[in-house]
Amino acid sequence: MQHTDLDMAKIENNEDIGLAGLEAYSRALESRAYRLLTRIRELLDADDEERRGLDNSGSGSGSNGGRSNSGSNENGRHHGRGR
Repeated sequence: MQHTDLDMAKIENNEDIGLAGLEAYSRALESRAYRLLTRIRELLDADDEERRGLDNSGSGSGSNGGRSNSGSNENGRHHGRGR
């Protein structure tokens, strides 16, 4: 029975090429998944901040003429989101 190229590479280099390829693919996939989840979190945070800004602006009446407070409280100070 003849050896395949993969078998020969395993014998010559004393390593499993298939496993090395699978591990590299796994690391690349994990990296992409992390970046995707990070971007989703950023979008959800931005959406949450936008909703809070709309909630703070009320029905359009008040001293700001219906403009969004952009995250400012009554004293005009910017308040950040605690984590």
